[in-house]
This record gives sequence, structure tokens and C-alpha cells, in this order.
Amino acid sequence: MPPKKKPPLTHFLCLPLLTPSSTPQWKKSLQAFTDDIVHSNQPLETPSSTSPTKRQGHKASIPLKAIRPLGTLHLTIGVMSLPQPERIDAAIMALKGLDVVQMLQRAEAPRASDDKGQSNAEAISAGEKSDPPPSPHGGQSPSPLILSFAGLKSMHAPKSTSLLYVPPTDPTRRLYPFCRALRERFVEEGFMVEEKRELKLHATVLNTVYAGKVAPGGGAVGHVEGEKSGGVLDGDKEGCGSTCRVPEAGGGEQHDEGKKDDDDVNDDVRIEPQKQPRKRRKSKQPLRLDARLLLSHYTAFSWAHDVRVEKVAICEMGAKKILGMDDRGEEVVVGEEYIEVGSVGLM
Repeated sequence: MPPKKKPPLTHFLCLPLLTPSSTPQWKKSLQAFTDDIVHSNQPLETPSSTSPTKRQGHKASIPLKAIRPLGTLHLTIGVMSLPQPERIDAAIMALKGLDVVQMLQRAEAPRASDDKGQSNAEAISAGEKSDPPPSPHGGQSPSPLILSFAGLKSMHAPKSTSLLYVPPTDPTRRLYPFCRALRERFVEEGFMVEEKRELKLHATVLNTVYAGKVAPGGGAVGHVEGEKSGGVLDGDKEGCGSTCRVPEAGGGEQHDEGKKDDDDVNDDVRIEPQKQPRKRRKSKQPLRLDARLLLSHYTAFSWAHDVRVEKVAICEMGAKKILGMDDRGEEVVVGEEYIEVGSVGLM
């Protein structure tokens, strides 16, 4: 008997990252990132906080479509399969039934666990009837959850990767225990796909699964491997969070962002020699790129600071295009965003 087919993933639980104060910061940073890796043909210079890289012309560029749109920025807590409307409604009701403010306050309690609050998650999500621990500021209301985003990391070995992200920083160390507690509660309720791997919160800024091909010319930051023309690539979905599974070129999975590579970082960017054209099947693997140089120049880059997390949301998988009008009055795509189906505030 063939194995039972897994239900399709349709939604994800997340912390949205766009607010009136953070949106201008993210917009400016993403534009600088885009200009650096796609448009710039200037010599490589010392990185700065506003424009960390300027690059020489090379033989290939990272496709513009690989850079994630502003409206897609979020931190994924977990993914769900909610194929029926009643299941969606039930998940929304479950979210609205949580006292997320109290859960955040419980995450402030002293912990004997690691920075990610592994041993504290169950107590936070259990909804204990005892009085919540006092706020560090002396009141019963928790202080706002305020994050900063700096640097750039790879989801895979940097020498051959398809996904780059910005890690969040929380000086109060509540983010991970709070998100872990939310994930446990949704798993217990039967809504969320259970994950054995550790939660890795990240804001994706580049994912080559969305790039159909590599364009010749332009400023490259790393040599690109894989399919370079034809075919629509499948792979990661943007809402996958800690469940991302991107096959390595050798067929395995690699999620150890800390894996060291002994090769020196080369300033030169090369496209691997092409064999004679031949008929190809559509690739199911995303393009791979050598991101070592890019990562090194974005080590200290500040993407956004003092980002206040205002809510926990359930969103639909698959970003939807936002349409607008250009100068000629024609309808064009001006952005992308995920459709929020339900949320609860942290304010």
C-alpha cells in the first residue's frame, strides 16, 4: 500500500514585522540590499551601515525576483494544514482564545534554560492559574516585545545556498520562549504540524526559489549554480519558517548555518562552465549561490531596530500580488503580501 499523502500546508502562524515605524526602515534596507547585489557596478569598498557593499561588474547577477518583497517580512512560528473553512475558523478561535499578553509576561520569568527558553515553553503555554510573575518594570503588564535585526545569515552552507535571512535580536530574551509556547499550544490543539527540529526564527530577505532564471550581466555577489534557464522552480514556500527543507545539490538537507567552510572567500565571482545545451527537465531544486562574500560584508549591517511586535497572526501560504497604476495609467504589480485571516494583539 502506498504511503499516505501528507495534507497540503495552507497557513502559518507568525509575528508580522511591519509597523508604521519599522516599515520605512525595512524599505530603506531592502532597497540598499537590492541596489548592492543587482545594480551596483562600483569597486568593492569598506562596508558601512547604510551601503555595505559595492561590487565590480561580473558575469551573472542574482535575479531580482529572489529578493523578497517588503510586504512578506515576518517571523514564522509554525505551519498548518487547514484545507476546510471550518478548520480555519477553529484555528482563528484558538488563537483569539489565548491570553498572549499573559504568555508574554510568563516568558519574563527567571529561567534555568538556555537563551531560547526550551524548558520554560510548557509552563508558559499551560495557562497556569497562579499569579503571573511581576514585570521587570514593577507592574502587571509586560513590557513591549521590541526586536532588532542586524547581519545576514544563510540557511545552508554559505558556499551553496538558496536562502538568506536576518536573525532577530531580543535583549529581554522573551522571543524564543514566547514563540515556542505558541507553537506547543497549536500543536496540542491539532492545528500545527509538529516539528522535531529546533525553532529558528528568521526574516527571509532572499530566496532563489522565486527566481526563474539567472540574467546575464549586472553585479553578482556569488556564483550561481543549478538551472539557469527555463522551467519554474519549486521548493521552499515563504511561510515555512523552521520547517524549511531545501535539498542540497547532493540530495541531502543542510540547515546548519554555522557550518564552516575552509575555502577562503574569493572576491572574484564566477559562473561555472556551461556544457553544450541539451534538453532539460524542469528543475525542482532552487538555484544555489556562493554567498560567503555577501555574508561577510553584511555582518554589521542594521536592517531595522526597535521593531515592536504588535500581534500574532495566522496568514495564508503564498504571497498575493498587490496591484497599482504606473505613470501611464496601466495596472502593474507594486508589491506582494500575505493575506492575514486572523490575529490577536500584543498591545
